[in-house]
Amino acid sequence: MNDPLLGYIFEPNAEGVLEVMLPYYLQYQIFQMILDARASEHSARMVAMKNATDNAHEFIKDLTLSITKCDRQVLRTSCSKSQPRRWRSASN
Repeated sequence: MNDPLLGYIFEPNAEGVLEVMLPYYLQYQIFQMILDARASEHSARMVAMKNATDNAHEFIKDLTLSITKCDRQVLRTSCSKSQPRRWRSASN
């Protein structure tokens, strides 16, 4: 069996390196988790705001259409009543 570490000397020994490096590694991992959580929250907020904006635009479009239909109906009704009888269309 060929040991890949055969011929290498660790100074300090492997346990000493692990003892020093482990706190840094754990700190890095925790920091990375916090960054991921913040990025995820930011992304979720952006998606929610986009959905809200799209819904508001759709709502405005629907309201505008409804108001336009009502205005047209009011104009038709008031115009047909103000016209002399001979000028009214047969459908009114």
